[in-house]
Amino acid sequence: MREILSHSKLDLPFSDFDGRMIHKIQEYEVKKKAAEKNKFYSYICFLAGIILGTLLNYLMSQNLNELVPSGASQDKIVSVIQLLYVVLIVLFADKLWKLSKMDLKKLFR
Repeated sequence: MREILSHSKLDLPFSDFDGRMIHKIQEYEVKKKAAEKNKFYSYICFLAGIILGTLLNYLMSQNLNELVPSGASQDKIVSVIQLLYVVLIVLFADKLWKLSKMDLKKLFR
């Protein structure tokens, strides 16, 4: 019986195999936590950008009277600024949507 059990012993390919595997697992966990933290910060920055962009857009449209005296030119400039702002929000929202759908577990393999 002892002889049969001695044949079932598994030899590892390298002497430090266990240590390297544990190190890889620990690195993976650290990277995964960092990615989750960055994902959270991306949501915060997106919301802050929307709020600050809206505020900046409003202030620019209010103070445009001092820079451009003509009413028709003001409307065109305000429309272009607002259109640019909306396009940027849509592009960043798309990136954030893709980030939220990304599986972080598969990211580091």
